[in-house]
Amino acid sequence: MPPGEDPLFGALDTSFGRIVLRLFEAETPRTVAHFVGLATGASAWTHPCTGEAMVGVPLYDGTRVHRVFPDFMIQMGDPFTRADGALARAGRSGPGFTIADEIRRELRFDRPGRVAMATQRRPDSNGSQFFLTEVACPHLDFRHTIFGEVVDGFERIPKLARVKADAEGRPLDPPRLDRVTVFRGAT
Repeated sequence: MPPGEDPLFGALDTSFGRIVLRLFEAETPRTVAHFVGLATGASAWTHPCTGEAMVGVPLYDGTRVHRVFPDFMIQMGDPFTRADGALARAGRSGPGFTIADEIRRELRFDRPGRVAMATQRRPDSNGSQFFLTEVACPHLDFRHTIFGEVVDGFERIPKLARVKADAEGRPLDPPRLDRVTVFRGAT
């Protein structure tokens, strides 16, 4: 999406309703461009089940919320959770490549509704998975790239975080992330 003067937003249309994010384009430009590219299909990615190059296909549309932890966060963005994926392997894949962290000292998990990249157990391993916090999580400061915040629909996060799940936080009936829409302007 071309740079602009108006704020950049991402709308997550879930099976529980819409959650709108303000994306921190000025603070974390590489991470926001990465998220937007995967959300819109402007960035090619590799299907984790078939190895097929997905060109012009939005990665997030049709995925599932694959981790839920009340009083902590919800996580989504794994292409294994797509309808044509392998839901049993949720939490283990990404777009077929990673990007480096873009940690900013001024961005902290000091409030609910932060949006951040989920790393693959080591620094600089951001793929497509991301999470939204339900509460302040200062123990995560400087460990994950915060690239946005929830500006509308926050009330859906506690509901999503409390769906029935197994002991590892995997929902028994995973909520859907039907579509991600990126836009500029006002919410």
